[in-house]
Formats: sequence, structure tokens, C-alpha cells
Amino acid sequence: MHKVILLALVCLVGVTAACDAQEKNLVLGRPYTYWPEPEYVDCTDEGDITQLTDGETEYGPGMWRNYPSCVGWIASINVPTVMHFDLGQEATLSELRFNTVGGGSAGVVEVGVRVFVSLHDKSYVLAGEHPAPPAPPEDQQTSVGVRVKVPLSGTRARYVAVVAMAPAPYYFVFVDEIEIIGKIPADPKSNVPILAAVPASGARQLQEVLASGRRARDLLGDLVAPVERHIACWPKDQARAQRGELEGFRTRVAARAGDFEKVRAELTERHCARAREIYVADTLVWEVLPDDAFRMLSLPETRDPAQSASIHTVVNALEAAALGVANLTDIEASFTVEVSASRQGAPDVTARVARFFETTNARYIPDALLAAECPQVIPAGESKLVWLLAESTGAAPGAYQYRVTVMVGDDIHAVPVTVTVHNVNLSAETPLSTGNWSDLNTGEYPLYAEVRDSMLSHRITMGAASMQGMPKKDADGNVIRPIEIDFTDMDKFLAFHRDFPQVSWFFPFNPHVERPHYNWFGPPEWMSDEFKEVFREWIVKMVEHIKSKGRDYDAFYFQMFDESMDEKVAQLCELVHSADPKVRMQATIHQASRDATNRFVNAGMNIFNYHASRVGYNGAPDGFPVLRSGGREIWFYGVVDAAFGGGKERDPLEFYRHLHWTAFHHGATGVHFWNMLHNNGGSPIWTAETAEQYYWPMVYSIGPGHPEPPEDVKTAEKVVPSRRWEYVRMGIEDYMLLRMAQERIDALGERGDDFRKQLHDIVKTVITNRSADRRLFREKRRELVELVEKMSP
Repeated sequence: MHKVILLALVCLVGVTAACDAQEKNLVLGRPYTYWPEPEYVDCTDEGDITQLTDGETEYGPGMWRNYPSCVGWIASINVPTVMHFDLGQEATLSELRFNTVGGGSAGVVEVGVRVFVSLHDKSYVLAGEHPAPPAPPEDQQTSVGVRVKVPLSGTRARYVAVVAMAPAPYYFVFVDEIEIIGKIPADPKSNVPILAAVPASGARQLQEVLASGRRARDLLGDLVAPVERHIACWPKDQARAQRGELEGFRTRVAARAGDFEKVRAELTERHCARAREIYVADTLVWEVLPDDAFRMLSLPETRDPAQSASIHTVVNALEAAALGVANLTDIEASFTVEVSASRQGAPDVTARVARFFETTNARYIPDALLAAECPQVIPAGESKLVWLLAESTGAAPGAYQYRVTVMVGDDIHAVPVTVTVHNVNLSAETPLSTGNWSDLNTGEYPLYAEVRDSMLSHRITMGAASMQGMPKKDADGNVIRPIEIDFTDMDKFLAFHRDFPQVSWFFPFNPHVERPHYNWFGPPEWMSDEFKEVFREWIVKMVEHIKSKGRDYDAFYFQMFDESMDEKVAQLCELVHSADPKVRMQATIHQASRDATNRFVNAGMNIFNYHASRVGYNGAPDGFPVLRSGGREIWFYGVVDAAFGGGKERDPLEFYRHLHWTAFHHGATGVHFWNMLHNNGGSPIWTAETAEQYYWPMVYSIGPGHPEPPEDVKTAEKVVPSRRWEYVRMGIEDYMLLRMAQERIDALGERGDDFRKQLHDIVKTVITNRSADRRLFREKRRELVELVEKMSP
């Protein structure tokens, strides 16, 4: 009896101790794991394995570049990042505190956070959630610290997984300090929530289970996105049945992500059978928009689609039409596309078949445009996108008729195509700075000549090189005086790029390290008198040599910092101009207000390359008037921007073509893109992308040093274009048309008022609609062509 009473007292004391335990941060100083590995370049370091629980909390503006203690991911593109904690024993949890950043600046928005818990690290249940709030409007973007708090309501757990993800279509997850508030030991009354469990152990497995489920759901959603469009014209009963089946397939994939391929096969088979009933045909060919969000299950949006296509263009330009081709049989079918020749003086019309890719964000994108000689097949129930490219260089004005023959299995479709060349002649010269990040350098690697020629044919005016011509140093690391420079690589670069109107060199100074100039100029410290003396002597010799090769000041420039508005960028600009005030310097900037750029303007910066992907019709930064005046130039720069997707999946119209219209509207004289032609790291060319991989370049190279292409990419071509690549040229030529219209209107004076209003309405309609109405864009572009033609001398 005494033993029983004593045991009861011990239990009571244990319960009381548990209830009286003070709440505290249970993970302070505690180790953790994560998946995927952090890889955001500005804040990834060895300290990432301890910085989330070191007790030093920073969540201020720009934390990803201002605080080394920040841990950052860019791989969290539509998939979660998981941070995993073992509390050592069971605890009762009251709150998660997640110190992060938001506001929309540079595409960094407040993330969504979920907390999963477990007692045994074999399965996890959701204990709390903070949904990501709506992203701020484009004209209200700032960088602000955010402390996300997620109530955990006395949940019992030993293992805690914090799952963070940016809302679509954003990329970044940044965090500096995670706090899990609670009590140890656990309150006996606390319990794990009774919810469906996620079977997984540890950060990586949990992340992969969550990511695969999301990816499967997103792939299915992307695959069937065009179905809702074309079944709108189906009979009500079939449309209702199709929608019901789609919902059933979504439910299956949500429950079992591993069944995705089986679901996809069943969906395709059922969709094909129903479509064959409705269209009463084995194969279909119909006109679509070249930049349409085309997928393998795309079909016509009318019951009886017209088999014809048309293109409106001008002399010395590139323009496109497109066809959808569907195989509604239950067997794979081969198909070929042939274009009849036209009469003398006609544009060259070339057929290309778009190849589908599975992208990082779980989308199916028709991007690479394969030559018609590639062996083509259409799987049962699927569709393909065919581009018709009209190249009108040297063509005569007039209307030209072509016949495009599409053979799908035993079916033959003859599609008439009309190409109208309006009486407007674009010059061979391009009145716009175009290019960026080609990195062909000396041109000695295989395929670089073909890539260069593709650049020139696409009106790229600038060739860029990585660092060349650094001063020689002696065995002790001191710069030899007078300065000695080996110009071998620079001379090869200049010779290889001789046909480009402009060339540039990028010297990757780093504002985030103690010596931004590393040891390139010997031991002198940054901006010391000795450093300035050596630097001035070097820059003078560089300029003298470039000029001796026939390039004057207006045909080259230097960029010495990448995407930075640090004071050091202005300091170096001033130093260059103290040696030679005629040298043009460029800064790539992410802000363009008067206040943000004032120091750069005063330093004499010549070219401001502004991250302008999101600039619309109104609401431009208040610094634009200064940046495009007084001999300065402002260029628009399309670079990493989550709102437009990653790499291959970027919308050709919205991102690559429209940027030229906004550049014209806001008085920019250059449009540049990253990344044009240089493949970054191990990103996939022909294979499916993973959550960590993108393929940014706009061309697909075939040959030595590049992955062997798959069987469907057998072609004599060395450089295969993408839809994005072709739209860059079309955008450049749109800019030329807009400028031509403006110049002719200005020459008319008051007599041009009606034309001026028409041009204003065209530009406003295009920019304010952006991708909302793609057919409207084509109507307005045709209206622009006809306006210029009407004002022709």
C-alpha cells in the first residue's frame, strides 16, 4: 500500500512539473537538417547549418544580400523547402516564429509556412499553417522584414518539420532564425492532431513526398488547362461528362501522386475518344496563335475550325503563324510538314515543329522549334504545335499564297497560307541596343560561330565578353609597372565580334567582400592612392588598345559590377572617368527612382540597365526622366523574375516581345535579356527539368561539348531556335516599327495629330492588355503596320 501511494505521489510530481514548465524557444542552439540544400548565392555559406537556431535574429529589408546569417533558397519553385528538428524528447508546442522577408522587391514576397509534427519520425501530420498573403501590387514593391507566427495550440511532438514555399509564381524562401515556442517535458494532456498523415522520415523524404504530390497535381492541371477552352464549344452532355472525368482524375492524383502516369494515360485515352466523336475525324489541323499556351491535349475552340493561316509582315522582318495538329486515333502516327515554294520576291516560309518539355514548375512547354526534317510522331490522342516562320528580308511588297501540306498517318491536310508584305521597309541597322550575356568570348569553342551568326540574324547588336586583359603581375603578386597586358584573347574577341555594332566587357568586381577587386591589381587596398594609380594606368592602356582596333568610344563599354547599387559601383565609375571621361560605363540596376540612382547619376554613369520586366503603361519609377537625359541611356533588362516563370516556360509574348513595346513607351534605347545563349551549369537541355534545374538560353545547341540530342532531334542544324528566341527578333522589329511611326508623325507636325492619337491608342492597348488578349495584340500590331504604311513617303 505504501508503495502504491509513493508511486502516485511521484506521478503527481511529474505531472505538476510538466504543467509548470516554462515556455521557451525549444530549438535555440539545436541542430537541424533541411532539404533541398540552400543555394541562394548571396547568403549561402558554411554557417547555414547553424544560423537558423543561433539566437541572432535578423529579418530586415534585403536580408538575402545584407545579412550573411540569412539562409536562402531559389530552388523552391512551386515546391516546398523543409527544415527539420528533433527536439530530443516529446514537447508541447504553442507557436512557431519564422523570421523572413517580403514586400515584393526583386520578386521576394512573404512565403507560406506549414508546420508538420511527429512522435516517431515515421509519418507527419499538419499542426499549423500560415497561408502566403497576396503579393503586393507592382507599383508598391518594397523590402520589409516579416515575422510569421503560426499558432500550434498545444500540439504534442518530438519531431517538427517547418515547410516553407513562396506562392506561385514566385521563387524565393529566405529565413534568419526559426523559433519553436513550447514546453519540455510534454504536458500529458497534449496530443498530436488526428489528421491524415504524410508517410515520411526526415527533411528530404518529407520534402520529396510533398513535392511529388504537388508536382503531380500541377502537371495534371497544366496538361488539362486548354481542355476547358475547347470543350466550351462541345455539346453540353459531352462537356459535362468531360468536366466530371477531369475532377475525378484530379481527386485520384491528389490522393496518390504516384499514379500520375497512369492517370495521364487514361485521361488522354478518354479525351481522345470523346473528341473523335465530336469532331468526326481521325486527325485535325487548325490555326492557333504562335504564343498560345498550347499543350498535348489542345484542340480547336470551334467545332468546325478553318484550315487556313495568315501572316502580316513588312520588308526585312520575321513574323509567324502557327498550326495545331491533333491525332485522334488510338495509335501513334507519324507526321510531316511541307511548304510549297512561292514566286520570286516572296518571303521564305519555313515550317518548324515545337518540342514539348517538362519544366521546373511542372508545366508542359512547346519551346524548341525543330526543323521539319526531324522525324516526327504524334502519340495517340495528343497534339503538336507547328510554327510557320515568314522571313521577308529582300522580299517585295505584296500578297503571297503558299500551301502547307500536313500529313498525319494516312491523312493529308492542305492548308492555304497568305503572307502579306506591307510596303514598309525596315533598315538593316537596328536603332536599339540588344543582347547581353552571350559569353562567346574568343569564339574558339565548337558551335560558337553558328551561335554568333544566329545572334546577328536576330538583330543582336552587342557582343559581350567575360574579363579580359588584366594587368600582369610578378612572382610576388605585384602589378608590373609600367603596366603590361596580354591582349591575345581580347584581339580574338574583337575579331570574332567584328560585325557587332557594340561590344562590352564584364569585370566581376564584388561589393560584398572586403577587397571588391580581389588581387587583380596586386596588394593595394580598395580606393587607396596606389590602387587608383594602378587602375588608371590599366584602363588607359585598355582603351588605347580597343581604339587601335577600330572601335571608338560609342562602340564599346565596360560593366564592372553585376546587379548592384552599392556605393562602390559609383566609386569605380568616377575612377574610370578620372582616367578617361569618354569611356562609357554601364550599371545593371534593380531600382530606378531619383533617390536610388542619384549617386550613380552624379558619378557619371552612362548606361542604366534596369530590371524592367514588370514595368507597365503607368507607374514608371520617377528616375526615368533623368536616366534617359543628358547623354545618359536607360535600357530595359529582362532577367530572373518569378512572375514570368523560369527558363523555357517564360511566355514568349508577355516577357520577350512586350518588353520592347514598354521600352519604346518609356523612352528606353536598349532591351537586353538574361540569359540569351550561355548555358548555366548543369541545367538540362533536352531532358525534363527538376525542381533545382532550369534551362535559360534561348537556343538549343547541337554538337561537340553539348549533350547528345534525343531521337526526335535529328537535324543538320547546329543551333535550334526557341519560340522565345524568335520573339526577341520580332520584338526588336516591333520597336523599329513604333519608332518609325513616331518619326513620321513628328515630321508631319500638326498634320500628324490624328496619327499621333492612333499610335498612342495602339501602344496603350497593347501594354495594358499584355497577355490578357493575344488576338488583340495581333490586331493592334497589324494596325501599327498599316499606320506606318499609310504614312510612307
